[in-house]
Amino acid sequence: IILFGSAARGELSEDSDLDILVIKDTDKSFMDRMSDARAQIRTRIPLDIIVLTPKEAREIPKKSTFFRQILEEGKLIYGSI
Repeated sequence: IILFGSAARGELSEDSDLDILVIKDTDKSFMDRMSDARAQIRTRIPLDIIVLTPKEAREIPKKSTFFRQILEEGKLIYGSI
């Protein structure tokens, strides 16, 4: 689990949300993963959750600077990469 965005940079404000990347093995579609993650986490804090498979986490950053930046600058808060 990787925290990224303003919280990872130590720049939280009252209007901030938490940006979280979860990397896990799953056969579910991208949209089902996102829906499941939102349903499992109940909090008043606004969350943006992205769920990738390990393969996607290896491949997508090669094509996306956004995801590359998440992996380079995000803070690992659980597990290992």
